[in-house]
Amino acid sequence: MAEKDLSEKSLEGFNDIFADIVNVLMFDGKEVVNPNELEDALPDSFFKIDGKIREQERDVAKFWKNGEIRLSYIGLENQTAIDKFMPMRIISYDGTVYKSQLNDFESEIKRAHKERREPKKFDFFPVITLVLYFGERRWSKHRELFDCFNISEELKPFITNYKINVIEMSYLSREQVDMFKSDFYFVADYFWQIHNNKDYNPPADLVIHINEVMDLLKAFTKNINFENLKITNSKDGGSHMFDEWMIKKDDQHALSFLKEGDSIEKVARCMELPIEHVKKLAEQLEKQKVKA
Repeated sequence: MAEKDLSEKSLEGFNDIFADIVNVLMFDGKEVVNPNELEDALPDSFFKIDGKIREQERDVAKFWKNGEIRLSYIGLENQTAIDKFMPMRIISYDGTVYKSQLNDFESEIKRAHKERREPKKFDFFPVITLVLYFGERRWSKHRELFDCFNISEELKPFITNYKINVIEMSYLSREQVDMFKSDFYFVADYFWQIHNNKDYNPPADLVIHINEVMDLLKAFTKNINFENLKITNSKDGGSHMFDEWMIKKDDQHALSFLKEGDSIEKVARCMELPIEHVKKLAEQLEKQKVKA
């Protein structure tokens, strides 16, 4: 779980990835949010229980800005398992951001009064949270606060309901998947293929954030053996999705065979690698032996 969390946060933290996720899932693929308009927000928030300060951490959060004006605070929460109390968690995350805005506003009023000046203009902004659910089963549990309780009809008019935005990644339509323009396309495509085809064939497209995409896919992978995937149709001027990762794996296997005493010619032939490349690996191996 920790590996998946770190992989998700690492990839989604890039502004181009974050903007793409928001544009597809909130605006049907329209490029409403520009990556340059995003600013990292501290994902940590604090609240008090029993007189003690507690910390809660969002997965990824950014401010969407128009110049110096904050239009919105957008948070992403990643789930691999269904959490029936997610509405209660989300309302606590969102509430702390609203509370933080009030604190900042009140602090400015106090400072202005102390300094005998007019308070600076303060623009409050809404908070939006998207729950990206990567599980294989449908999200069958609560999507709004009312579902978390047994509420009598008499009480409902006095209770404010709170709905959450759950995105079931495995159940996106093909049209939605194809809307992604960033490297998040590879993630969405992976889940679509596994859900619909029960197998995975990597697309022959260029990728920018190679390590982050591969780390995330490997963290989610169960029965897919990436070592057996073929590299196809690599385009000029960029990195194919599996080029870098497969080369590293091939080099590791080649080094293992060389360590076991296989000849350079045999390793090159069996691994289908250029003999000059295998010679360089053999030289590296010899240097390591000398140092040892």
